Amino acid sequence: MFCAASIGITHGGGAGKYMAQQIVHGDSEINMLEFEPRRYMSWVNKDYSIEKSKEQYRRMYVTPMPHDTVEAGRPMKTSGIYKKLKDQGAEYYDLYGWEKPAWFNKENITEELSYRRNNIHSIIQKECEHVSEHVGIIDLSTFSKYEITGEDSFTFLDRLCSNIIPKKIGLKIVEKIKTANYIETVFKILTAYLYHSMVPKGLRAILTLTLIAPLNILGIFLGKILPSNKTFYLNNIMLCVKIK
Repeated sequence: MFCAASIGITHGGGAGKYMAQQIVHGDSEINMLEFEPRRYMSWVNKDYSIEKSKEQYRRMYVTPMPHDTVEAGRPMKTSGIYKKLKDQGAEYYDLYGWEKPAWFNKENITEELSYRRNNIHSIIQKECEHVSEHVGIIDLSTFSKYEITGEDSFTFLDRLCSNIIPKKIGLKIVEKIKTANYIETVFKILTAYLYHSMVPKGLRAILTLTLIAPLNILGIFLGKILPSNKTFYLNNIMLCVKIK
């Protein structure tokens, strides 16, 4: 999907420059995840590729808004409770092909897109307060889950993560994974595209770590792990660490 040309000569030079940086240095100086060809993994078929390519052309000069969703090629991948949540009013967005619920539109209102708090803010606020004060269930089908085990598991994660690593069984900690360049030079830049927003440069991903047994840690990522991220983790892995 990334041929260093884009549409017209005005895009080609910049696209070629940053692709060359990715090839030579393994990273670019600005966020180029939307151009990352490996984001289209084995689940992508020809029809999806065609629809997404036409969508990119139509929206070339569109200014994206928070919560803005595009219907092209959807739905592609759904969980076992997709229809049940949809019937309850779930509004979905696309996350690497997965249909992921964002909020519940029980009053069948039209969201007014804005860079500020809009007309659905109070609805989402009530959802959050209900889960905080009572109980809630979350569908993690669209999340990546990895078990990290072995003698060097803590050292491995401590090298990549900016927060402390949980040492008490059952303890959960939100982590930010740093890039290799960050390790070398106050952590140069890399980005992840999550929940329609950019993670600040210097970060590879956000995840939750839970110690489930001695030297056995469960990592849950906010989204699917791209092949480029898998390569990064494998390049930083240590001898006595096993990831599955």
